[in-house]
Amino acid sequence: MDNEKAWIQQALAGNQAAFSQLVEAYQMPVYNLAYRMLGSPEEAEDAAQETFVRVWTRLHTFDLDRKFSSWILSIASHYCIDCLRRRRTVQVPLEDLLTQQAFSDPGDGPEKVALRRESEQNVHQMMQGFPSHAQVCDYHSNQT
Repeated sequence: MDNEKAWIQQALAGNQAAFSQLVEAYQMPVYNLAYRMLGSPEEAEDAAQETFVRVWTRLHTFDLDRKFSSWILSIASHYCIDCLRRRRTVQVPLEDLLTQQAFSDPGDGPEKVALRRESEQNVHQMMQGFPSHAQVCDYHSNQT
């Protein structure tokens, strides 16, 4: 515990070797926490690495009267929770969404569904004819 406070104070003074001691002391607890929360070794490694980056950049906010283990594991836990939240945000391709909408009304007969699909295909074809953002920027820069 005394070594830990000395390492923290030395790390605050910019001593990277002291910070390395903290990393060695906490790399397994941080990794284990991340693995239990995320369920993937690769994600746990990334989370552990990000945790230590955050610890290094925020070490000046640590209160030396508190337990360092609680502080660092809290940082790891919050990062993992953010990862889990991002994981829940599922992005659905526009085509899948349009197809799903085509079949969402059970009252639609095959004719309506076919007409809707044809209309969607026409919209997609028209959108492909639009110039890209880069082409528009080139056009505008050549006009001035």
